[in-house]
Amino acid sequence: MWTFQSFRRNVNVFELSVSQGHPDLLSMKVRCSYFWFYAKIKPTLFHNLYMNPDEAFLGDDCPVTYVSPDAHYEFFYYSNKCGIVTKTFQETLLLQTKIKYLSSNSGDMAEMPVSCVVTKQAW
Repeated sequence: MWTFQSFRRNVNVFELSVSQGHPDLLSMKVRCSYFWFYAKIKPTLFHNLYMNPDEAFLGDDCPVTYVSPDAHYEFFYYSNKCGIVTKTFQETLLLQTKIKYLSSNSGDMAEMPVSCVVTKQAW
């Protein structure tokens, strides 16, 4: 079974980091390849609204795969799962999905689109 560490060593990936407000406070990190999609988010991704791990999803229904020691939530899935849409543009792949918050205590919900680009060199 592949782990993210072996994935990181063996695949040239594109990385995107997003911060809200202060550049040192990263809210989301996204990495992808032709076969994998990885996102690491803060539990306060949505306007400082705290999400429990069971309230955060990649796409519509893929749960958090790991809660890291630094209290971030990680999603690590095949790029053909979780409703991830792959679009091909010449020698570039665009992978699109969303991070979804669904409150377990109320009907509150929030979504944030997430995209990642893979160039042909990384295939």
